[in-house]
Amino acid sequence: MLNAREEVEHEIMWEMKSGTTSIWHENWIGIGSLYHVLPPEFPIDEELEDVVQLRQERAWNEQLIHQSFPEDITDHIIQNVHFDDTEELWDRPYWMPTSSGKFTVNSAWQILRLRAAPNQEYKQMWTKGLPFKISFFLWRLWRQKLSSDNL
Repeated sequence: MLNAREEVEHEIMWEMKSGTTSIWHENWIGIGSLYHVLPPEFPIDEELEDVVQLRQERAWNEQLIHQSFPEDITDHIIQNVHFDDTEELWDRPYWMPTSSGKFTVNSAWQILRLRAAPNQEYKQMWTKGLPFKISFFLWRLWRQKLSSDNL
């Protein structure tokens, strides 16, 4: 799990409830963690830690957001990121690869696995509508697995 974390962690988007999510290291804006999204030369304000610090009462602190991020990120946050502002609830992780938002091992496996290019011979042998015994015979023939009297 720890080895796969770096590859799948960006697939978790945090839905804001109390705003305790890390500004820089969690995907709370839907395009990845800001630490990886911002240009390398962009200065990061280390005093800002949690998303709730970007709020002023029940709205975004637009002046602070404009000071802290590039214009495109600022516009995205103000226009697209919803903050429920429910302090008694934890921020909620949402697993983006599934429509339900719930993590499944299968969806993580689909992200991690390395798929080889489809084998064209297999695609011709294993076609829909072709009887299985014919496909299996063709596969055995192609792999030279048919028994014969010739050695």
